[in-house]
Amino acid sequence: MKRFVLFSLSLMLLSCGGEGEEGGPVGSHYQGQDCGRCHDFSGGTVFTQLHAPSSERYAAAYHTVKLIFKNGKTYTAPIGRGTGNFRIPKGNLQDSFTVVVLDKNGKEVNRSLDYLHTPDRFACNTCHTQNGKNGAPGRIVNYNYYGGNK
Repeated sequence: MKRFVLFSLSLMLLSCGGEGEEGGPVGSHYQGQDCGRCHDFSGGTVFTQLHAPSSERYAAAYHTVKLIFKNGKTYTAPIGRGTGNFRIPKGNLQDSFTVVVLDKNGKEVNRSLDYLHTPDRFACNTCHTQNGKNGAPGRIVNYNYYGGNK
């Protein structure tokens, strides 16, 4: 009987924190960390502050990204597990691309400089750190950082 109770309790704990009011995944799931350390896909986190620490507290709920490739194709990333996270199959990274941040209604709220990213730079959170690395200004954010929205 004790084993059954412990098993049931562990199942309940594993299923907690999955969805928000609007059905999207929310909660904590390594926001700001390199997705490639555990997963076989590209990904990252949209934050509410440019220099936010790696924390769910600063992640932008219900935001995702769209990639606009130099060859004219686009790919909109599904929202990933955890608030602010998104994921992109590595096979979809095929050309230089621009990153566009979308709110929950699909409206553009931020974008990178045109075709700045290349397929070999697929671990978004390794450059988009709290203070930025390799020329990144900091985190991917849910507001118009560059002033380039259309």
